[in-house]
Amino acid sequence: MSRSPCAGLSFLAFCGSLFFVSNCTKEKDKDKSISTVVIQPQLLRIQAENFAAPVNTSGLSLTALGATRTTVVDIKSLKYPIGSIGISGEPPAGQTASASGNDAFAIYECEANSNDGCLVELTGEALTNLLANAPTREARVGTYSQVNIGPCFKDGKSEDVRVKLTAEAIIDGVVYYTNAASGLSVTGPAEEVTFSPRSGCNSARFLTKNIIITEDSFLTKERPVEGEDAKEAVTSGELKEQLDLKLYFDLANAVIAAGPSSDPNASMETASGDFCKGLTSRVNPYVCLNFPEIVGTVDSGTPTLTRMLINTSTIWGFYSNSDGVPFGAYQRGYYNGFYNSSNEPGFLVGSFFSRFQVNADKSISFQQYDDGQNRHLKVSNFLLSDHSGTMTRGASETIDYTAVKL
Repeated sequence: MSRSPCAGLSFLAFCGSLFFVSNCTKEKDKDKSISTVVIQPQLLRIQAENFAAPVNTSGLSLTALGATRTTVVDIKSLKYPIGSIGISGEPPAGQTASASGNDAFAIYECEANSNDGCLVELTGEALTNLLANAPTREARVGTYSQVNIGPCFKDGKSEDVRVKLTAEAIIDGVVYYTNAASGLSVTGPAEEVTFSPRSGCNSARFLTKNIIITEDSFLTKERPVEGEDAKEAVTSGELKEQLDLKLYFDLANAVIAAGPSSDPNASMETASGDFCKGLTSRVNPYVCLNFPEIVGTVDSGTPTLTRMLINTSTIWGFYSNSDGVPFGAYQRGYYNGFYNSSNEPGFLVGSFFSRFQVNADKSISFQQYDDGQNRHLKVSNFLLSDHSGTMTRGASETIDYTAVKL
């Protein structure tokens, strides 16, 4: 089936870290809904290298294969706007996630009134706070299970969001540079390319553990998995100094670069859109964004990242706590040389993952949010090691898969 290389690409925001600090010396507000807990947002990137494997053309000719595409891209700069960060409780009844859950409130709001004024450079030093100048804000009493992130500046719209990339890639031995007008060019130096991903002004992600904020302190409690009750034991007790609520992202394989295509169908497939920049059609080289998903944890250590290659076409990246238990994941397309789009899942859904269920054998069961088009995936007993199995797409379609640890 022929489709645009930009169709279904998942543009997923990144995020930061929130510091919860108790025992503030400031007097309590008369409004008892405000606690002594103060919050300061942080933005952290995990260091992860692009994965490259030998290209297997399986005897097919260049004409049959079309353009060479790769996610081994040298990202010089990637700027994304952070308009707001908030936390909230459970979503309203009947919804899987919502930025307007119970007790929702903003803990960070960009003061600028433009997209460019809220841009943050994502290629800074790994595990360094990229929002170092963000002010603290007093928290509200409540139970919180979601972090909400918005790329839109105050009173802005999704159509106003702009993301800016500067990068280089080697395709078939030729160096390509990002170009403001054409997406990619053999003429350097690399220029800043602007994308306009209309991906909405808010996104909601579940925390690894619920945070319960009272007037004087806060606790963390194991959150319930779907269909189960919350565990009663408070895992961390009363915290006397601070709790690190960290959210991570990484940029490995986050950009797709494609050379000119010799496929006869290329002229009918666009190479420019919300997530891609090119000239008219896939006959010409182009570049696309392929973002990871936010993940959140209250674990004190830096999470480990395990990337699994599914049917040679899709990467699932899993973040695990210091105890080795996975708590979140992202999905990205995988391109290394020639890409066979017949491999399933051969598209990128708006691949937000819902809560994970960790099974007794340490395998995990999870599903993606339903995007309303019956394309979401559901997997049971998935392992973070080489294995084969089946997954379900939509209501009932079964897909065989082979997972290989990268």
